[in-house]
Amino acid sequence: TFPSGMSNLQCLANVPEAALDDDIKALYTDNCGAVSVSHTTATTGDNCSGWTVTYEYTIKDACDNTVMPKPTIVYSGLDNTAPVIGAPASNSIVECDGSGNTISLNAWLNSNGGAMAMDACGSLTWGNNFTTLSDLCGAKGSATVTFTATDACGNASNTIAVFTISDTTPPNLSSTNMGNPDPGD
Repeated sequence: TFPSGMSNLQCLANVPEAALDDDIKALYTDNCGAVSVSHTTATTGDNCSGWTVTYEYTIKDACDNTVMPKPTIVYSGLDNTAPVIGAPASNSIVECDGSGNTISLNAWLNSNGGAMAMDACGSLTWGNNFTTLSDLCGAKGSATVTFTATDACGNASNTIAVFTISDTTPPNLSSTNMGNPDPGD
C-alpha cells in the first residue's frame, strides 16, 4: 500500500522525510519495462498559522505513461500546545539587608524563580507579573509572582512562587556609650 500522511501534528520541524523513491518504486510494476519514480516537496504555512507538507510522486514507465492522479503523502499541523514547565518556580526567603534586597530579588526574577520549561517546536521567552513588594513591618515584604513561559506562537504556561524578605535578626548593641555622665566628674 501507498504510504499515508498524518494530520493534527504539532511541529513543522518534526515532519517525517519523504518516502524514498526506491521504496515507492517497489510498490509498482509495468508489463513493458522499468518503473521510475521522482518526487517534489511543497511546504506552506508555519507552526503558528498552520502548515502543510505535500510530497507528490511522479511514477511512470519507459514510455512516459504516468500514474494519474499523482500519488501524494500529506502532513499537516499547527503548534497549539503550550510549553511544558519541567521545574516550577521556587519560593525564596531572604534575610532583610536594610536596602530592599534588590540584588537578591532581581537575581530571583531574572532566573524565573528557578523555573525551567521547554517547547516542542522551538524557543520560548519568559516574563513575569512582578510589580512591587508588599509593605510589611520595617524593610520586610513579599510578592507572589507568576512566571510565564511563552512560545513563538503565543502558547503560554505559568508557574507561581513567592519572594519574601524576612527579619529574624534582633537589634544589635551598636554603642556602649549611653550618654551617662562620667561618674568621676
